[in-house]
Amino acid sequence: MLIPLLQALSSWLQLRLISARWELTREIERYCDETENAILAARNAGNDALADRLRERFERASGVMSISGSFAPATDGNVSGKIG
Repeated sequence: MLIPLLQALSSWLQLRLISARWELTREIERYCDETENAILAARNAGNDALADRLRERFERASGVMSISGSFAPATDGNVSGKIG
């Protein structure tokens, strides 16, 4: 009786772990997209100082380093989860 209960609990915990990882990935992607959009908006508004601060804060927070040193504007003003 105890073994099946522990196996069910283990399966449930594995599902929760997968779900938590998926949710965390979505949150990270959302943060990256929102930050990149804010940087692009600041650049488009001519506020390079704000864009630079946002990019530096983003890089410090995430460890992401842009290869070119700047973000290229997306054609439609939105990002698709890609950085740099």
